Amino acid sequence: MDPARPILFCGIGTSLHACRVAAYWTHELSQGRLRPLAVESHELALHGPIQPGDQLVVVSHRGSKRFRCR
Repeated sequence: MDPARPILFCGIGTSLHACRVAAYWTHELSQGRLRPLAVESHELALHGPIQPGDQLVVVSHRGSKRFRCR
């Protein structure tokens, strides 16, 4: 993980709740060295193009989808 770049935890609904918990614990366990951010997947799709090198964790309640950056 690159501490200079934020880690985006992306989800919607209850998956977003899990992302918020993951972001909190990532910040706590790294003692503030990592910069996690929980983002609603719809907002990320509308406003944030994903670039190579971005650190993104996508949370799905089903766990059956696979995503990749193109």
